[in-house]
Amino acid sequence: MTDAIGIAAGYLFSLALKADGTVAAWGFNSYGQTNVPPGLTNVLLVAGGAYASRSLALRTDGSVLLWGGNYNPPPQPPPTLTNVVAAAVGGWHLLTLSADGTVMGWGDNYSGQATPPVGLTNAVAISAGEAHSLGLRADGLVLAWGAGKPNDPPDFYNRGQCVVPADLTNAIAIAAGAMHSLALRADGTVASWGCDQTNVPSGLTNVVAIAAGEGHSLALRADGTIVAWPSTNLPAGLANVVAIAAGGAHSLALIGDGPPAIQTALTNVSWENGTIQISVPTQSGRVYRLEYKNSLTDSNWIALPLFAGNGAMLTMTDVTALGAQRFYRVRRW
Repeated sequence: MTDAIGIAAGYLFSLALKADGTVAAWGFNSYGQTNVPPGLTNVLLVAGGAYASRSLALRTDGSVLLWGGNYNPPPQPPPTLTNVVAAAVGGWHLLTLSADGTVMGWGDNYSGQATPPVGLTNAVAISAGEAHSLGLRADGLVLAWGAGKPNDPPDFYNRGQCVVPADLTNAIAIAAGAMHSLALRADGTVASWGCDQTNVPSGLTNVVAIAAGEGHSLALRADGTIVAWPSTNLPAGLANVVAIAAGGAHSLALIGDGPPAIQTALTNVSWENGTIQISVPTQSGRVYRLEYKNSLTDSNWIALPLFAGNGAMLTMTDVTALGAQRFYRVRRW
């Protein structure tokens, strides 16, 4: 595997998206989850599930394909599903995010994990745990539904994984583990809640990506190194990591030529009547944000709403560009 551009970890198996749009899979295969359908091409994103052992591919036409799983065949997406830009596979349920910011769920719904809440609009990211789900809105607000809600009686599945911290704001990425949840804030810090995963390592900062497994968590820092908790034996010399994935009992790291890039080139810049438009190439499953400041001496960047990548060019707009000058950047997570 030398040409991978994306990775995903299921319960006991792994998936990789290759640069030519094809998929590689390996690991536990009792339910056919590593039997990639023949002729599968034009893939933008891959996802692996937990106990149902399903694999998923999102294609360039916005369609979703499933294979494997201990249901035969696995439940396919609803026929009304279109323009998908991100997808997630949980323990027994699935989620998709469409280009208009709507979230759809299907599969097992015993705890309500496949029924997105009414307040989840303008979504830019999704994540599926064993029996709960997470959604991230464009305003940086995290919503959770399924097992582990605030009023759920404590039991094996209800571990507080849906009790989002009241002070959690300005989130830019989310990750759902089996029975715990993670959120990455724009300042590079991590919030964690749920089963046995509330102790984020002290001093953990400069984080650009997160991943949650069955009982462990990963954070990718801007320098290309990984922090794992609880204590995990990371490979010696692991560096220049650009993407991470956490499975049931294993972890994956995608290695680049250097530390992860959190900025991308700006193209098609135009300004007219106080409105500026900037376009960037995007990846499905990634989140983007346009930021600005009026002077290079300003200490802080002002953030505009988050956008979901869709695998194509994305145009972001600032309608307040009325001054003599303004400086812009785009961040990607």
